[in-house]
Amino acid sequence: MAKRSARDLFGAFIGCIGSLAMLAALLPGSLSSAIGMILIGGAIMTGIVIVLSDLLSGRNALKSLIGVVLMGMLVFAFVYAPLWYLSSLAASGDLLRFK
Repeated sequence: MAKRSARDLFGAFIGCIGSLAMLAALLPGSLSSAIGMILIGGAIMTGIVIVLSDLLSGRNALKSLIGVVLMGMLVFAFVYAPLWYLSSLAASGDLLRFK
């Protein structure tokens, strides 16, 4: 069995951020609910563990923190933007109107 590191938590971090983005795009009022708080807390905790594991393995803390924040922002943007766009088009009725 291979040795696992805390960098394997990056998948959990990306999952929390992606789920949070879907929740924000489709049901914005539910971000302050229990599930929204769990996702936010999970993303923050896994981000801290990733940075701490990088510190313990001798990597630069600032570089690791910038990498985690940038990855979180990119994942949020790439999930939120298409869902918001499609949901706003569906709400206006122009989603299935072909000209």
